[in-house]
Amino acid sequence: MLIAGVVAVAVNGRSTGAGAPTAPTNTSSLILGKTSLGCDVVDMTGGLTFQVTGALPECTEGQLFVRFCSLSLNDILVPREVSVPGADGSFTARYQVRGGGQAGIASDGPSRTTSVVCPSGVVGRTFTSAEFGLLTSLASAAADAMLVQAVEPAVVVPPAPSPDAVDPVPASTSQAPQAAQACPLEPQERVGGEQAARCLYTSWLTRDRSLAGVYASAEAVKYLFGMDPDPNWQWQGCGEITGSPGENACQWLAPPDPGVTFLMVLGGSPALGNTVLSVQASD
Repeated sequence: MLIAGVVAVAVNGRSTGAGAPTAPTNTSSLILGKTSLGCDVVDMTGGLTFQVTGALPECTEGQLFVRFCSLSLNDILVPREVSVPGADGSFTARYQVRGGGQAGIASDGPSRTTSVVCPSGVVGRTFTSAEFGLLTSLASAAADAMLVQAVEPAVVVPPAPSPDAVDPVPASTSQAPQAAQACPLEPQERVGGEQAARCLYTSWLTRDRSLAGVYASAEAVKYLFGMDPDPNWQWQGCGEITGSPGENACQWLAPPDPGVTFLMVLGGSPALGNTVLSVQASD
């Protein structure tokens, strides 16, 4: 069977994510438009006094598998199985994949992120709650820009060191100490790359996973929080990754000398700002 059917509702334009069990009848006259992924957005207000709109989660999720897992819609079988939400609000929607295996959409309550999990188990992309909300709302320039930037997940493998190796962060990048970085739980302004990296580091030192999830993907949070906090990391600045045009990262040096270099690889969108997609170490 192909992707079809279940409607995820949004109240006053905000997605609730879980979805109603069936689509409303005679929806052809109630379709408001399409999302940036090409899925219908339906008005289900009816006799209610507040607006209720819905997108098709299976359509949204199917398109995400196509983009980030190299699957075709014919590979993805329905119905999907949705786990019972945990006490922290986390749940997973799983699909059987033609030829074997499963693909899933994993919603992490504490970090308020949604990840696209491919049949291989690799996370193809992680979205913040705000980003995922854009994908399930009427198409917008912000959602289009985010998808264009996210078509290829940022995965960086630092080159093997050599005597002539160039630092991942350009020498021109400012590395001077700065005042303490503000790290609000609900940023009111676009998050810069340096803010995302510094706030992830700060939240790691204080073991604040909720704060970390605001500025980084679930994958990056899991990696960093798998290590003991080290307050001695030295800030090295942000810049384009050597050998990876268009990909940016912020760099930390963990002493003792020469120490280990940690790259916080950045992603995101011009509208919503930056997030740390992954943390990578190199000697």
